[in-house]
Amino acid sequence: MACEKLHSELPGKVTLPSDENYDNRANAYHFLSARQRPQCIVSPSSAEDVSVALKVLRGFPDISFAIKSGGHSPHPDVANTNNGVVINLEGLDSIARSSDREDVYELGAGVTWGKVYEVLSKEKRSASGSRECTVGVGGFVTGGGLTYFSPERGFACDDVVNMQVVLASGDIVETNKTTNADLFRALKGSRSNVGIVTRVDIITHARDNIWGGAIMYPATTEDAQLEAFWDFKSSGIYDPHAQVEVSFIYSAAMGCSFVSNNHWYGQHIENPPTFKRFQDIKDQMTNTMRLETIDVFAKELSKYGPKDQHAVYVTTTFTLTPTIMKKINSLWNATSATLSTTQNILSVITYQQCPPPPPADAPNAMGFPATSKPHESLIIFIASLYWDLAADSDFVRQTSRDLMDKIEEATKAEGAFHLFKYMNYAAPWQNVLESYGNEAHDALKDVSAKYDPEGLFQRQALGFKL
Repeated sequence: MACEKLHSELPGKVTLPSDENYDNRANAYHFLSARQRPQCIVSPSSAEDVSVALKVLRGFPDISFAIKSGGHSPHPDVANTNNGVVINLEGLDSIARSSDREDVYELGAGVTWGKVYEVLSKEKRSASGSRECTVGVGGFVTGGGLTYFSPERGFACDDVVNMQVVLASGDIVETNKTTNADLFRALKGSRSNVGIVTRVDIITHARDNIWGGAIMYPATTEDAQLEAFWDFKSSGIYDPHAQVEVSFIYSAAMGCSFVSNNHWYGQHIENPPTFKRFQDIKDQMTNTMRLETIDVFAKELSKYGPKDQHAVYVTTTFTLTPTIMKKINSLWNATSATLSTTQNILSVITYQQCPPPPPADAPNAMGFPATSKPHESLIIFIASLYWDLAADSDFVRQTSRDLMDKIEEATKAEGAFHLFKYMNYAAPWQNVLESYGNEAHDALKDVSAKYDPEGLFQRQALGFKL
């Protein structure tokens, strides 16, 4: 009944399973594990259409709905569903310079970062967006957003100056640090808990080529990699332009493990000395370090990244110590051996620094006070696993969960555990919103009660809930 009502209220914008283009739309997700069979797919072309959809769904309290911007999450029942409705925001794909500020661009929530970078690169500008071009703006920003410029500018949401959002009532409102400021804060890190963001107004900055790329090494360099990363983070000199992702990878297809590091320096500086410790590690298999645009780097990561497989992400955060990464790697190596018979398994763990906190006058939802220094010592960790067969999914997901339990036991034993979970890397079973701390979690509950008193988003919207 809900889909029939939506079809009546939004003619030409609702796709039913009987429609010819249903399969293409239902399967338009990056990973196989996120491809489900919703009762119908709503494709709004405006915030007003989103408002109509929410007003209809309020009348069907037993119908769940998912919100899709880019469809990059690997998890089922996040941006898709088998038993409800998908609100597909890809039609909200506008990119326009703000009439109020030349450095601000207004982005539709359904546009991908690749399209944004293509526009900005022509102006020799960039923005705090995804490091992959196929990721959608809305889900990325409302999940926080780790970017090429995070060591300097924080999470992507910290560069947002305004959001247009459709509330549970159907009202369309603007949110910023002076208008609906509590809602604005809540949207920066809570995804679909208080409304549907339809437009993001984000600061852009003059930026041409930056130094970046990837270096691949054999697995025998593991100890050298861990030592280099420890030196990079413990030098006592924080470089706000330098970013390193250290990844350890087991590939069943290749029959071996190896190391792949992504480095980016957010300035037009060739061979910055801060990366020398990694450059000096020998036996490099490939090295693509060079000066290039963000547009090209994002396309490169998307080209070589996994897709069209089943996948799971799971995350944790910890304080870096001289020994904790070695312990984590040992746990991961044992897990990869357990998974080695899974068809075409790709097992990856990645270490990267946490961004700095937002300023006091523009907080986000994630609970880091402006006076804190998470960028100096905290590491955001992700284990990402990819495989071919749906029949292996329960085994791989449980194995990833067991691995994370062991990793967090190790970080707690070393006094390095931190509660924070980065939403865009988190597994469905992880308590992301509680990980922001009691004060931040309570603030989100207050905002939910104020702007959604009947609990539409808590009751019906899929994803991490309060």
